[in-house]
Amino acid sequence: MVEFVYDETVVDNNRESNKKKYNFYNVLGIILVLITAIWGGYVIAFIPTISYAFLFFGLIPIIICILIIFFLFRKRDTYLVDYDYQFATGDVNISKVINYKKRKSGVSFRCVELDAIGLYDSERFNKFKSVPSVKTLYMTSNDSPCEGNDFYYVFYSRKEEKYLVILECSKRFVSCLINYSNKSIVDEDLKRI
Repeated sequence: MVEFVYDETVVDNNRESNKKKYNFYNVLGIILVLITAIWGGYVIAFIPTISYAFLFFGLIPIIICILIIFFLFRKRDTYLVDYDYQFATGDVNISKVINYKKRKSGVSFRCVELDAIGLYDSERFNKFKSVPSVKTLYMTSNDSPCEGNDFYYVFYSRKEEKYLVILECSKRFVSCLINYSNKSIVDEDLKRI
């Protein structure tokens, strides 16, 4: 059997404004790392005894700074996010790419696992979204689709868990999903397109 592979990348529409936010959190985090390192050196050098003063003026501010640094860098990674969609003969892998450098695995599923596929904000989509046990995963960072793309949803179940995945992709990517899945799962709104 011949393997069919199709890749698509969804780029952040607000790249310029998000780049400023990314850089702000990055610089703020680096400054806080330096302040924490200097403060840690000060604590080690000038407060050698273990006492309440050491705990209050030494360790607690360092621990608080480390937590703030952690949350700053986590917040930074929510900006400059692109998504790579890869379709390979019925298998779909979606990865989150942060600032073109860091790749995180997102969602993976097989087309035969799909229970429904359709347009975002359709009547059937809203029905799935209203179910409390369904986990909704947004695999796009845009509020409005890029040129040539549209928002779609796929719904699937795996090990007692139900997932509603929001995609921003082209009609060609969706047709790949439909071709390798059961045709009865396609939303009526999507059949009209």
